[in-house]
Amino acid sequence: DAHATEIGVTTESNGISITVTDAVYDGENITIAYTMESERDLGESPVLDGELDAEELQSMYKDYGFFPKHSTKKISDSEYAGFFIYQLSEGPKPDEIHVTWNGDNVVNLANTEIEHAWDWSFQLTLNALEGETKEFVGAGIHSETDGIGVALTKMTETPVSTTLYLSEKVDVRKVTMEDKEWRGILMEYLVTDDLGNEYNMIYYQDTGHSTDFQDFEGYLSKPRITTTVFHEEATSITITPIVNVYKKISEDGFL
Repeated sequence: DAHATEIGVTTESNGISITVTDAVYDGENITIAYTMESERDLGESPVLDGELDAEELQSMYKDYGFFPKHSTKKISDSEYAGFFIYQLSEGPKPDEIHVTWNGDNVVNLANTEIEHAWDWSFQLTLNALEGETKEFVGAGIHSETDGIGVALTKMTETPVSTTLYLSEKVDVRKVTMEDKEWRGILMEYLVTDDLGNEYNMIYYQDTGHSTDFQDFEGYLSKPRITTTVFHEEATSITITPIVNVYKKISEDGFL
């Protein structure tokens, strides 16, 4: 609340009332908070399925360079609260943006086949919060095991978030111990501090790992983690990679 821009704009369509309550732009993400009210049952996890655009972000974010995330919660029989996070993973990050958020349906995340026709358009002007970026390339903050290497390359801190930029090198053949059949690696992360706090996060996975490169110095994936501000009394942060291996077990099944 201390850093968000209060919006308070309401629009109604097809028996659904939506209010954009607040928005914040920290140079790394655009976060829009909203509420929905309807006498109809929209399901347990309805979200606004819309397209966000801003002239200042240029066309780079039209088809790639961003990674949207949704979260929603039913707070009464007729009311829901949610937020939409638009991660600026590549491209420009201007000091001020003029955002247009348009959409035409409400989708239940618990059952994506259930949609409710709607029509909305919100216009927002947001200024970036001040942030501090620290570069760690070559600083030796990395972890390696047989076939996997992960390094911290950069960290950006703002008044509302911390974004950790990582690099991953994965020899998929070696890690999966499979050379011919379909196989894959999915990386996840756990972020904790020395006080015992575990941080919730929004994770951008990048495009994954090549299954065909021969050299471990080959394909580089560049994921990132956005989490809250670290506890002010914490003196160290631990980033723990979690490696999930997937292999084909039948013609129509995966493990």
